[in-house]
Parts: sequence; C-alpha cells; structure tokens
Amino acid sequence: MTITALNDAIVAAAQSALTAMSWLSDLSVATADWGIGILPVVLIVLWLRGGPAGRQTAITATLAAGVALAIAGAISFLFYFPRPFAIGLAPNLLAHVADSSLPSDHAAVMSAVAIALLFAARRSLGVLVTVATLAVGAARVALGVHFPSDILAGILVGGAAAAAFQFKPCNDFACFTRRLAEALYAALGIEVLATRLHLQKQQENIR
Repeated sequence: MTITALNDAIVAAAQSALTAMSWLSDLSVATADWGIGILPVVLIVLWLRGGPAGRQTAITATLAAGVALAIAGAISFLFYFPRPFAIGLAPNLLAHVADSSLPSDHAAVMSAVAIALLFAARRSLGVLVTVATLAVGAARVALGVHFPSDILAGILVGGAAAAAFQFKPCNDFACFTRRLAEALYAALGIEVLATRLHLQKQQENIR
C-alpha cells in the first residue's frame, strides 16, 4: 500500500467514525481548535514557577516553536499539497482555507515545544504536551484538514527545530534571549508583582 492510499484509508475511516458518533465530531472540533492552547499555559507556568532553569526552558521551547513554524511555513509556501477536504475526501468542518496541507503547523509547533521540554528533562510537561500534540493531530486528520503524513512531517520539523537548540550557537542565542526577557520582565515590575501576590496568598493560607 502506498503512502497516498494509506492516507486516504485513514481519513475515510475517521470520517466513518465521525458519522457514526456525532459527539466525536464536536470533540474533534474542540480539540483541533483549542488543543494548542495548552502551550502558553505550560510556558507561562514554567516561566513563573520554574526558576532560572525553567525560564531558560520556556524561552528555548518558544524559540524552537518559532523556528518550526517558519520552516513549516516555508515548505507550505514552496510546495502545494491539497488538504483532504479540498479533494472531496471530507467536509470542511473547520471552515479551513484550502492552502497547502504538508506539514501541519500545529504539529510542528506543538512537537517543538514537547521535545524541547523533554530535552530539558521536564518529563511530565513534555509527556503532557506530547499527548496533546497527538490528540490535536488526530482531531485534524479526523476532520479532513490534514492527512496523517502531514502530522508526521510536522512532528519531524518540530523535532528538528528543538534539536537545533541543543547545539552551542542556538543555545547561546536562547540564553541571550532569556536574559533579555528577564531584564524586560524586571523593568516592567512584573516579577515584583508576582512575588507580592504569592506572599499574599501564603499569608491568607496561614490564616
């Protein structure tokens, strides 16, 4: 079986499942639209609660996600691959534009963050984002926005972007960016405000 035939078969099976279970369609739409929202939550928590190492990981993961998005966008711009709904394999339930399908931007960005977290030994958060990545990818395949190969390609792009920051030049740039972000964070007084709120909450708990 060719990759194209396998892609088509998986999309067709997903469409049959959505037809048989209407609730699955609603769940898929919600996951496809909002699943990526886990990223800012994880990164903000790391920045606020992870100490210097957590801040470095948050910055590195954010930069990796940006690089992954840029690479995915370049590939999509240079090469056109139609989406399943664009060739009649599925209805366009997300009202998505019919631009190039490969690679998946969502998968690229989310996997870049997941793998950056795993590289930094933030295993629980890395596994959480990995599961979210797979869930979003599955939902977007089920809804006819992507083929499975698009998701796989996105994961490879994200993994490559995260891996790049394990090398010294990229890692040095990430460290510089973190110091710049910390300086801005301090200049705006956000760190002082966060500390005061944390102390106030501790005092309330003691009472």
